[in-house]
Amino acid sequence: MTAPNFGGKVVLWCMDAMYPNQNLDGTPNPNWAEAPFNGKPASSFIMSLDGVAEESVSFDFFYQHYQSEVDANSGYTGAPQYIVNAASANPSAGVEEHWNNNTARQYSRNLDPVNGKGIELTYVNTNTVTSTVSPAAGISQSARFDIGAVSRTMAHIQLPGNGNYLLSIFTMNGSKIADIAKGNGIAGGNDVSLNYLHLSKGTYLLRLLSNGKQVEKQFQLVSK
Repeated sequence: MTAPNFGGKVVLWCMDAMYPNQNLDGTPNPNWAEAPFNGKPASSFIMSLDGVAEESVSFDFFYQHYQSEVDANSGYTGAPQYIVNAASANPSAGVEEHWNNNTARQYSRNLDPVNGKGIELTYVNTNTVTSTVSPAAGISQSARFDIGAVSRTMAHIQLPGNGNYLLSIFTMNGSKIADIAKGNGIAGGNDVSLNYLHLSKGTYLLRLLSNGKQVEKQFQLVSK
């Protein structure tokens, strides 16, 4: 990850074909019970522009399911030492951190989308334009969380609780354009001022992050 002729030319890092097993030559475990696998085979893509972050998240999933094997082979701090070395290289190859627990799976940018400087874990449902992350502890699953009416200058957002929010705009293929609004909001309705820079007319995706939750909404700019 730190070789100048390798990491410097990688566009997207992927953990592909996750058919894991506790033992090197064992039969892959067919199913992982919890979300987002929900009893299905643990075949997934974990993707990031940051190779260290991709490896850190992959390790967290492996350690959740195969703790005894990791503990028997250098342990939680020893097994992923190559990730730590890459993150501390000069220059750094990326961000190394681990989620808060195996249930919430929150990283620094999930917990604080405005000021967080590390990893943001997002589960993507490829059948819809909506992505979700596990809610932070203490946040009701039924709390209203939405992006309501949107114009070029204003958006009405519903937050599940008081706290920081971040509203960003993306192309429809998922490329981030900019963070366009952020601040402290209160539970319930909030009107936020928007700045769409100099975007051309077309269809875009708004993503709202707050209190460890995320929602997305398509939005069409019809004129400059």
